[in-house]
Amino acid sequence: MTESSSLPPAKRLKVSSSSSTCCSSSFPTSIVTWNCNGFIPRCKYNFNDMKHMLEETDQPDMICIQEARIQASSKNNRGTPALASSSSEYQKGGGPVVEKVLNSNIFRNYTPYWSLADTRYAGTLTLIHQRIISKNKQPIEVRYSFDSAIDWLLQQYQQTRDQHQFRRIDDDDNDDDNDHNHDTTTRPKLSTKKQQQRQTSIHSFFKATSTTSPSKEHRKQQQQQPCRHHKEGRFQYFAFTGLDIMQTYVPNHGTKPEQWERRKRWDLQMEEFLQQRRTIAANRPLLWCGDLNVAHMYADGTHWKRIPLTKDGSLRTSSSRIYEWWTDERKCMSFSNNNNNNHKDPQFVGMPSFTPIERSRFTKLLQVGQFVDVWRKLHPTTTTTDSIPNWDKDPYWTWK
Repeated sequence: MTESSSLPPAKRLKVSSSSSTCCSSSFPTSIVTWNCNGFIPRCKYNFNDMKHMLEETDQPDMICIQEARIQASSKNNRGTPALASSSSEYQKGGGPVVEKVLNSNIFRNYTPYWSLADTRYAGTLTLIHQRIISKNKQPIEVRYSFDSAIDWLLQQYQQTRDQHQFRRIDDDDNDDDNDHNHDTTTRPKLSTKKQQQRQTSIHSFFKATSTTSPSKEHRKQQQQQPCRHHKEGRFQYFAFTGLDIMQTYVPNHGTKPEQWERRKRWDLQMEEFLQQRRTIAANRPLLWCGDLNVAHMYADGTHWKRIPLTKDGSLRTSSSRIYEWWTDERKCMSFSNNNNNNHKDPQFVGMPSFTPIERSRFTKLLQVGQFVDVWRKLHPTTTTTDSIPNWDKDPYWTWK
């Protein structure tokens, strides 16, 4: 939107109830995941809300932000925002306000890990508190694409792609010149004092590199382990001692065939990634968080309405279709004379993120990755297709 008064609101926060101060684990135990719908607008208009959120959650160990919508500095450096003082982005007002927020007391103890697109679109940002970084004896390993994460796991378990006949997952999803897209956020472990000194400079914060020269050993490690980014900055993989955490910003299913294909490609890539990871390290714990852009079950959605199959308005039956929010299926499909798509596939009918095809593919991902829906495990509900809850009173829906 062009008018600042019509600025889209931030998308709802999900806050863990665990306090980060009660555990001495070397991996994050308190995590906030948030689709901020543009980090620059949030810094401009919602700083007090962000401050309140961090205070309310005792400054969580890890903050996973999706849809950062900040442009990368270049195609070969998607781990650094284009917010340097010499860039046009900074002059437009994004740099100063982000500088003020990230250098504020509430964010000063967090280290940023960026993965951004070439335009102000999509993108992820993860902030990890210094108390977690200091507990890890080795630098936290971070990867930003499916293949780079698999390559790192293969190296850790002394295995090879040829050994398992693994195919590349995201070669076609990255630019050809992105093979040398090194991870600019990987750096040697710093003491708390040095870390705080580094954070005093907004340029060092954006670049996420130490102001001191890295050791020869660390430079050699960077050269031997180039880390590629997803071209839209949708994937971040963190390897802590005792737990891996993956945060993603999954593409929306949309209402057009090209959007369906994009989401299908992502789902198939994720399935392949989880299968390969399971082959390498079946017993290695993994937590998946972020904006997954799917409401898996009816209990996970809100304000859906049942549409009778019969035109005479007969009573609802177990075979009635349910559409979330949208009651006119014409709004849920897109047809073009160019592709001769004159039939309606029921698998694609419904609100994006709640269509049958998305939900079935997500079920497959949960099975392949051996995941447990933590929220639903902690908050079981009996909501079914024949039981419409009171959404204003029932807190157990999550909306993708």
